[in-house]
Amino acid sequence: MKTKTAAQSRPLWADALIALAIVAGIVWWLAGGSAPSYDAAVDYSTIVREERLRDYQTNHRRLSFRELAAFEYVEPARLAGIPTTTSFSTIPKDIRDLHGKRVSVDGFMMPLDYDGGVRTFVLNASYDMCQFGAPSIPNQRIDVTMAGGRRTVFVHTPIRVFGVMEVGEEFDNGQLVSIYRMKADAIYVGY
Repeated sequence: MKTKTAAQSRPLWADALIALAIVAGIVWWLAGGSAPSYDAAVDYSTIVREERLRDYQTNHRRLSFRELAAFEYVEPARLAGIPTTTSFSTIPKDIRDLHGKRVSVDGFMMPLDYDGGVRTFVLNASYDMCQFGAPSIPNQRIDVTMAGGRRTVFVHTPIRVFGVMEVGEEFDNGQLVSIYRMKADAIYVGY
């Protein structure tokens, strides 16, 4: 028994559409068009090169999620049973003292926006907490915003993020959004 190829089983109008798309692409290219470049959205100065890594490491205190998650976080609103604004009540003093300090933290990127580059993302302690994995625990994640609105590359491998740490509960409409945030200067992807 002879089987049909994909081209033989396709309706004639589908072949006509494919041909039209090819011709339109050629005409567009001849008229001076160029393929869209998603890389144009990435600011490559956000990526630490190997030769500059030592400078970044010298100017940023290295932290780990082991340190950041070494305490059981209990949301203040749950303690009092009422809506709250900002409180450091359950965050230990040594962690609160990181507020405003230059730090670096290793983790996994979960982008919150993507337009050829990433401007905001969650840095998670575990790959399992990224994408469709387990929900993240407030002290095992950092909400990261690239400084100056710049966009960096999206990677699914471990990264090190360098920036200024913000510590303290942030609420939106009475709901806890984060306890850690960072204004990131750069990321290192050299693992």
